[in-house]
Amino acid sequence: MTRTTSAKAYREETENGNITKKQYEVWAWLKLNGPATGRQVSAAIPGGHKRLAELKDCGRAKEIGRVTDSISGKTAIVWDYSIPHPLDWRIEKGPNKPTRKALEEKISHLEERCIELEKIVAGYPTLMGLIYDKGYQQGREDESRGISVDI
Repeated sequence: MTRTTSAKAYREETENGNITKKQYEVWAWLKLNGPATGRQVSAAIPGGHKRLAELKDCGRAKEIGRVTDSISGKTAIVWDYSIPHPLDWRIEKGPNKPTRKALEEKISHLEERCIELEKIVAGYPTLMGLIYDKGYQQGREDESRGISVDI
């Protein structure tokens, strides 16, 4: 039987985007070996199939299809790992949850900042060329004056 305090702590952790050690173990296994059925996951990680629905709830696993299980003959879900959108990790639940408009404004701000950074970085090749040219010129002048610098 699960105690209410344990269930509450688990719910708070998953709402904050955190996952348990066992969930991470299943997620990492799926990432390396997936897609797989719950039976295949449990064969590799005992009880691992129990974590699949939890991983789905927090966006770290997804159902990608169904197959007939070779042992039971029943339909089984095929699971694969998933990487949630980075903004999903920061979205608060409950009354403090941001509005769609607030999220769209944040995304717009981030896009504008990316454009600004792209403009800055675009100038680096020119700047690096000028620095190289100045260094080369200084080296030639030093050489003409008989100054030698070992590198």
